[in-house]
Amino acid sequence: MNRLTMFFEKPARSRRATNDGKPVLGFTNLCVVQGLYYLLTGLWPLLHLDSFEAVTGPKTDHWLVRTVGLLVAVEAAVLLLAAWRRQLTPEVALLAIASALALTAVDVFYTLTGTIAPIYLLDAVAEVLLIACWVRLLLPEKHAGASRPGLAEASSRIA
Repeated sequence: MNRLTMFFEKPARSRRATNDGKPVLGFTNLCVVQGLYYLLTGLWPLLHLDSFEAVTGPKTDHWLVRTVGLLVAVEAAVLLLAAWRRQLTPEVALLAIASALALTAVDVFYTLTGTIAPIYLLDAVAEVLLIACWVRLLLPEKHAGASRPGLAEASSRIA
């Protein structure tokens, strides 16, 4: 089996831990949601720039719009592949959270300075919701003596 085949191969069920259901399912679902959102928003300006500009406002640097779209689509591919392979890793969580934080900062800052249209604040809301979901998933619960594993503990149980 070559390395590329191994890269896309979904791990066998026996290689996954058996009692890590909720964190991994939460992780997988969150990767799918964020991945699909990023795929749609990343590909949109690449596939139909006119409708993208009709909603978000005219752009002067189309190459920059396409570059950002491609980068967001690549992030989507990583998140969707991680969900497919059920790979709970710190790198995937970091990519997901840092991307959402960066896009939120760009949306808010450049909307407030008048550089981009206020419609981008809707994207900021979506990004903040994604961040909240990641924080909820990764931080352990602190009530009634119950403890849910964080990323480090959960990822150590996955082969």
